[in-house]
Amino acid sequence: MGNNLTSFSGSVPETEVNAFALSAIAPSDPVQILKTFAMVTMLNGIENSGTRETYSIALFKFFDWVAFAGARFTRADVKTYIAHLKEQGRASSTRNNALNAIRR
Repeated sequence: MGNNLTSFSGSVPETEVNAFALSAIAPSDPVQILKTFAMVTMLNGIENSGTRETYSIALFKFFDWVAFAGARFTRADVKTYIAHLKEQGRASSTRNNALNAIRR
């Protein structure tokens, strides 16, 4: 199935984040389940829907990069990812949003 929330552009009310995120994955895909669980856990308690949306996109892109790069979830890998974003010409605000989402 391979659904991915990185292309999602609408806002999701906080009460629907868990149901929305969990309904967007194939139950037989353990990597997607883990990514979604991590995202929901990390976004728990963020009241602003715009912040939740920005952070969820940043987290899914990070998790996709981790899987593609064969990285782990270490401090060094986060630094490498931020450097990767810089090499791609991403704005400092984009890199900061990604870092803030990952740190959460």
